[in-house]
Amino acid sequence: DNTSSTPASSNTTSSTTSNTTTSTTTSSTTSSATSSATSSATEVQLSKLADIKTIAKGTKVKFRGSYQGMNNKVYTFNGVQQYTSYFLADGNEWTQLFQFDKNLVPEGINIGDIVEVEGTTAHYTNKTNTYTIPEVTPTSIKKVTDETIVAGNWMTINETFHEALTLDMLNKGAHIENAVVLEKTTDAKYGNVTIDFKFGETNYTL
Repeated sequence: DNTSSTPASSNTTSSTTSNTTTSTTTSSTTSSATSSATSSATEVQLSKLADIKTIAKGTKVKFRGSYQGMNNKVYTFNGVQQYTSYFLADGNEWTQLFQFDKNLVPEGINIGDIVEVEGTTAHYTNKTNTYTIPEVTPTSIKKVTDETIVAGNWMTINETFHEALTLDMLNKGAHIENAVVLEKTTDAKYGNVTIDFKFGETNYTL
């Protein structure tokens, strides 16, 4: 989009008049200005994590968040080694980066570091259309400095607070304290571990 077309007169070897030269220069300048304006208009602007939930699936987005952990198991899809879950928060909301090339993750990223992400919304809606998980498939992840971004507010599930989970809690972090484990299973295909536990009469699945 940033390539300006070369005026035909610039490739000729014959001499030109002063008026022709002036006209050619003006045309080139106009073309360059138009190209620059087009580039600025198409640049993706920074969004808040809260906005990601409402942006339509398949939309290009850019946002920042505090890195809060990931599933570090590597899967291979279509010959590409990928991660499936990478969690970010900004003090108000959480979101998940889903199914992306593992080489996009910068080296030396620690819990609490701020990253800027560019990618495409890839929200998942279950088959019965009862809930949607906000997700983004990233094309770029880079570490940045941004003092306005803070870590998310984690939930604590324990003997005092153990209410049933709601859709508003999707993608939020949770501390689990002194739970009674009912069962632990491992998925044969992907190796994912599922733990069923409870507090009182309230059951949960991890």
